[in-house]
Order: sequence, then C-alpha cells, then structure tokens
Amino acid sequence: MKFLTVMLFSTLAAAPVFANETYNTEVVKQDDNRWKIQKVMVSSRQEGTHVSGRMTATNRFGLPHGHIDIAAYSPSGELLAETTSKYTPAILTHKKKQKGGVRFAANFTDKLPPNSTVKVAFHNNESGPSSGPEHSVNIAR
Repeated sequence: MKFLTVMLFSTLAAAPVFANETYNTEVVKQDDNRWKIQKVMVSSRQEGTHVSGRMTATNRFGLPHGHIDIAAYSPSGELLAETTSKYTPAILTHKKKQKGGVRFAANFTDKLPPNSTVKVAFHNNESGPSSGPEHSVNIAR
C-alpha cells in the first residue's frame, strides 16, 4: 500500500512539469550581450499564462539596467501577445550564480494554445533606469 501511495504522489508532483512541455521557448540572441537568459519556463494557470526565468552574466557586475521583452506566438506563427518583465540588477554573488542568476517573471492574461512559442529577449535601457519598461519596440519579436 505504501508503494502505491508513493507512486500516486510522485505522479501528482510531476504533473506541472509535464504541463510545461506543451510550450516552446526561444531566447533571442543579441550580438553585444554579456549576459545569458536561461531556465525559461512557461506554465498555464487559471488566470492565464505565466512566464519565468533567470538572467545571469559572466562577471559580478555584468547585469545592466533594462527589462525582459516577452512575445507569444501561435503554432502558425501569429503574434498573440507581448509584455515586458522588470528585474532588479544585482551583484551576482557566488550563491546567486549557482542558482542561475536574478529572476524575472511575467503573466499573460489569456491562456496560450498548446505548442505556442514564447520568445524572450533582454532590452537594455541605454539612458539608465526608467520609470517603466513600456515601449513600442519589443525586440523579442
């Protein structure tokens, strides 16, 4: 009986992981970047779709001020939604680097269809920190 209980709970614990496999993620590469976006996860929730990930750099002071651009595409390639995600530049201590860097997250209000593609890109604020990441050019397109 104990074996069956363990198997049941392990199956339930793995269910959210399998739900994330229905979305494709793509990190848009930039020529001049010294940072890396990784561990991007997309999950469907009751209130919409949640996108999260981590950003790291090669050196401790390598994270510039900016934000993350996120764009969602249907399986046929049609742009469904786009948003931005703020992150706080921080000194990358050894412990933060081991965890994968600083976190970012954003929510889409609508659920994305299965096999949608979510593109993620870092957008540098060249004039320093701004009051908000809203802009007209989403470079994750």
